[in-house]
Amino acid sequence: MLQKTLFFFCLMVLLQVQSVQGETLPPADWNAAEVPSDAWENFFNYYSRFLTQRLHRPLRERHNEERKAVEERRNHQELAVLFEKLSESCQKFAASENFPPFADPKRERLERDKIPGTWCFYKNVPPNQADIRQEAYYLRYLSLLHTAEADKNFTPLNDYAGQIAASPPFVLLYQEIKRTWYRKNLDRLSKGGIEADWNVFADLVRDYQTFLPAHFNKRNLETLERILQTAEKYEKSRSSEMVTLLTHLTAAASQSANKQAAASVKGAAELVDLTAVYEGTLRRLELSGKPVPIWGIDQTGAVFDEKTLENKVVLLDFWATWCSPCIAEFPHLKTLYAKYHDRGFEIIGYNVDSEEPQWTAFLQKRPLPWTVLVKQKSVEKGELPLSTYYGVKTLPVVILRDRQGNAVLLDARGRKLDEALERMFE
Repeated sequence: MLQKTLFFFCLMVLLQVQSVQGETLPPADWNAAEVPSDAWENFFNYYSRFLTQRLHRPLRERHNEERKAVEERRNHQELAVLFEKLSESCQKFAASENFPPFADPKRERLERDKIPGTWCFYKNVPPNQADIRQEAYYLRYLSLLHTAEADKNFTPLNDYAGQIAASPPFVLLYQEIKRTWYRKNLDRLSKGGIEADWNVFADLVRDYQTFLPAHFNKRNLETLERILQTAEKYEKSRSSEMVTLLTHLTAAASQSANKQAAASVKGAAELVDLTAVYEGTLRRLELSGKPVPIWGIDQTGAVFDEKTLENKVVLLDFWATWCSPCIAEFPHLKTLYAKYHDRGFEIIGYNVDSEEPQWTAFLQKRPLPWTVLVKQKSVEKGELPLSTYYGVKTLPVVILRDRQGNAVLLDARGRKLDEALERMFE
């Protein structure tokens, strides 16, 4: 027993491996038929080499997109079989081998912030029976992930997450699978449009509404941003049903963040700020036809007076020096400003750069003829930044409001903006 334990430990010390990721592919010469199943030492040797030698598998054909897609699908299918075989072998050895007991105070710390599956390998500690069993479940997940990539159907991933949800040793793996399922579906919906798959999107939001409060942390909260970004793109997201769903979701996230902050949980303040932004994104999602209040502090440090905008058509433009599309739009906005300003058109820029030298240097070199409010100065004075109120986390965001102060266009750029101003000033 001692000899076997020392063998495992020495082998681990030599390994410098990273955790397995679903998108990382092994070399083309690895296949399921080679996976040893006769003895643990043989399997462990094989699997250790597999982890250290994983590379991105080159596609056999790259002549055109159709062939590339065929080869990618074939690769995913082969990898699904390979990972399934590895999983089966791990399950077999976990049930049959007499693994050494494991007592190390580091284990509890590791299991709190590492997904079960391969951590015992890259942390250079010998595995025990529980480790091998967890590895089997993780490899099963990778097999399902590659099958899903091949078939473009990620439902089995969510089903698998449901199977392991109630098992404490797999709570981190469960969360990883759920995040992957949300991400893959949102990627597909964003590319293909969600109008035809509206029920899929709505069901995903309902599922996430149950998942997030039970597993509230920063990584899981990031999915909310993706959901809101997807919803922003489609008019149907503004239906009362979806707005209600998203309202409940953001409210639950905010409540969880505030609860952690009250308990002085590390990092909770950042989560409170994030949920405030997400609430603002939802506010912007249903802003059409509603008042668009504007406040802030300009680049000189003066408090902006919104009364100066009374009875004017106003374009509220959120921008940053690092936002190329924002900067590229400035010449167009200057043309519109020159054309309509004397007739009651005003532009309010809102800079969201985090450092003063960034926006000051830019405005010195490329001055703008309209008022520019600055987020940084609002933060310094302790007031709610306008960018938080409107949930601005990605740029560009440009809102057009009418003379009554109500939103008429939430994506006021390019030809859409031209046509809206033509109608308003005809």
